[in-house]
Amino acid sequence: HPVEDARFGWIAEVGLRSPLPPRWTSHVDTESGFIYYIDHDRQTSSWENPLVPHLRRIVEIGRAYLANPSDGFFEDQKGILWHQHKHALDGWHGPFTDPEGRQYFVNSAEEVSSWQDPRVDAQYIFELESGLLTSLQEVMPPPGLAAEDNPWTTDGGAEVLTLDGLATSAASALTTTMAGGTFKNGWRKGATATGLGATTGQIALVAHHTAKKERATVMEEMTDAAKRFHGVQQDEEEAQ
Repeated sequence: HPVEDARFGWIAEVGLRSPLPPRWTSHVDTESGFIYYIDHDRQTSSWENPLVPHLRRIVEIGRAYLANPSDGFFEDQKGILWHQHKHALDGWHGPFTDPEGRQYFVNSAEEVSSWQDPRVDAQYIFELESGLLTSLQEVMPPPGLAAEDNPWTTDGGAEVLTLDGLATSAASALTTTMAGGTFKNGWRKGATATGLGATTGQIALVAHHTAKKERATVMEEMTDAAKRFHGVQQDEEEAQ
């Protein structure tokens, strides 16, 4: 849907450019040239980026908010996501030590084991989801102002969200645009303000640069998070 593409398209752009969760690696299929992904815990492969299900969930949360916006909605959703990750971690046990002195973790419910602490993977994914929800909250209309009631729109239908609390020297507004094989299981399975007299084209240009900067900021945060967790993973492997 064109409206949804404009509203949520940036989520896929940012998410799919983010580093993979620690237990996953990407590879190029030599015959087709397509990228596929390997889960080193479950020893399975997939053509789908492992972040896609989490990105779909963020879009679903955004839709739910638009259907029934409320204060505290996004913080509540972060709490729900973290509870789900915590529940998934309850199935893991360890660390145990193999005869060679290496530590590993076991999930008896899923019948998989991993050399890697599963908390690292869960924390990374949660930080990605949390960062995307924070950015999504910033571009969603506030409670009490449904998207279809917003009087500020460009000729192309992009939203213009009014900014409360700006200096009284000039009433301002911001347009926010958002462009916008399987292996079997084994043991190791800103806002820039423009005057009200600005043309829609000028506002759209400002919005384009603003949205681009916001996505770049989210990317930097996600990359930093990935580096931290990969560092933890390497430290644990060296300790073993």
